[in-house]
Amino acid sequence: MNEIKMYGAGWCPDCRRAKSFLNEHDIEFEYVDVDLDANATKTVEQINKGKRIIPTLIINGKSLTNPDNSSLASALGINPNHRIIMYGANWCPDCLKSKAFLTDNKINFQYIEIDKEENAWAIPLIKKINNGKRKIPTILINDDIVLVEPKNEELRQVLKLQA
Repeated sequence: MNEIKMYGAGWCPDCRRAKSFLNEHDIEFEYVDVDLDANATKTVEQINKGKRIIPTLIINGKSLTNPDNSSLASALGINPNHRIIMYGANWCPDCLKSKAFLTDNKINFQYIEIDKEENAWAIPLIKKINNGKRKIPTILINDDIVLVEPKNEELRQVLKLQA
């Protein structure tokens, strides 16, 4: 499952902002207070080269330190009208095409590389969506629209982008 862990503290306004942003967008995450958990403090310091910078978020193994809402939106695929999660692999030409199309059109999307060990949870999900087949790219839009190996025109239509 998509794993998000946030390290923060109750007194930190940026932590409250980040938590609020995640909650507003119904993003599930685990919150760890660094003031109450010495191991969490060590983890944050290790990630940030000895500095205790919060909020620090770990999203599927990738860290973000004190991200603003725009950075969070980009990392999580949040757009004004939709959230996009793309499952793919860096060796896949169709995945590269879809990534380029979304990037070129300034569409935020969360990219989950299924070949990474920390994302092994994604393969059974993709197989379930695709009737036992491992088809990529598989793109979820707002958790209710599924596009499998879409052409750019299909993405354009679904996202209501002008040509």
